[in-house]
Amino acid sequence: MTNGTAPPPVSPVQRPGITLRVYTVDRHGTVTSDTGTRMVPPATGPLPVVPDTYYPPCQCEGCRPGVAR
Repeated sequence: MTNGTAPPPVSPVQRPGITLRVYTVDRHGTVTSDTGTRMVPPATGPLPVVPDTYYPPCQCEGCRPGVAR
C-alpha cells in the first residue's frame, strides 16, 4: 500500500467504536509496513472523572486561585 488514505473496510456491518488503520512510517513519512486494523470498542460504563474537574477544588499551594505556577 502506498502512503495515503486507507481503503474502506470490507465488511458492510457498522460496529460502534473506533477503527484505526495502523502503519509504520520512516522519518520521511513513507509507509514502510502496514500493521493492520485495530478496533477500539466503545466505553461500557461512565467515563472516570478527570482530576481537574473535581469539586471543591484542591486548596494546595499549586491549585489555589491567584497563585502562579
